[in-house]
Amino acid sequence: MPEEVKKNAAEQAAQAQKQPVPMPTTYEALRHDLIASGRAYDFDMIDRAYQLASAAHATQFRRSGEPYICHPISVAQLLVELGMDSESVAAALMHDVAEDTPVTIDEIRQKFGSEVALLVDGVTKLTQIKFSNVEDRKAENLRKMLLAMSQDVRVMIIKLCDRLHNMRTGDAWPEQKRRDKALETMEVYAPIAHRLGISNIKEELEDRSLQYLDPVGYNMIRSLLNKHGDLRHHPGTPGTERHSRSNHPPPCQEHLRHLPQDVYAEQGL
Repeated sequence: MPEEVKKNAAEQAAQAQKQPVPMPTTYEALRHDLIASGRAYDFDMIDRAYQLASAAHATQFRRSGEPYICHPISVAQLLVELGMDSESVAAALMHDVAEDTPVTIDEIRQKFGSEVALLVDGVTKLTQIKFSNVEDRKAENLRKMLLAMSQDVRVMIIKLCDRLHNMRTGDAWPEQKRRDKALETMEVYAPIAHRLGISNIKEELEDRSLQYLDPVGYNMIRSLLNKHGDLRHHPGTPGTERHSRSNHPPPCQEHLRHLPQDVYAEQGL
C-alpha cells in the first residue's frame, strides 16, 4: 500500500476517533435490499466478500469521518437497485481493497474465482487513471479509453455507481476537488452512463456535477422548479429511496430533462 494512502488512512482514523460519525448504512441494510429484490443472489459469496472488505478497511475512514466500509456497501446497494448479479455485488464490496489495502487481486481470485477478480481488477485499473486538467483533453478519447479498458461492461457499471456515491457525498471534499471531480464526472462518466442506457445514473451525475460547478445556477433552477411544482421523484430509481434515508437532498432529476443542456451551454461546460 502506498505511503500516501497509509498516511491518509492514519489521519482519517485519528479524525474519526475525535469526532465519531455514525454509519449511514450497514451491511444489514444491503442484505435487506438483496432479499427484497426477489432475485436469487449468492448470499454465501456476498457475505464472504463483505467480511473480507470489512476486515481490510477496518482502520480506514472517509474524509467525513464515517467508517470507510460504508462506501462499498452503498455502491453495492446501487448495483442491487440496478438489478446486477451476485458477482457484481461482491466485486462492489471489494472494489477498493486492492488499491487501498494489502489484499491482492490474486488473493481475491483464490477466494472468489476469476470472474469476481476480473471485475475488481478492472475497477482498480479505472480508478488509477488520473484525469487532471480534463478540460484540456478530449473527453471523447477518455471515454473510449475507459470503455476499452472494461473487458466486462459490469466493470464500468460498478465504476459509475462508485462515482455516483462519491458525488452524493462530495460535500466532504475540499472545494477545488469538488469542482475537479464534478467536471470529470460531467465530461467523462455521465456520457458513458448515457451510452450504456443507464439514464437515471447519467441524470444524477449531471445534476450533482452542476450543483458543484455552478451552485448559484443549480439553486436557482431548483427553486424555480420547486415553485412551479416540476420537481418530481421517481420511485424505484437509484437515488430516490436512498436519499430518503440520508441528510443529502434528493437529486433534481426532472429538471435535467428540460433545462440543463441550455445551462451547460451558457456556462461553457
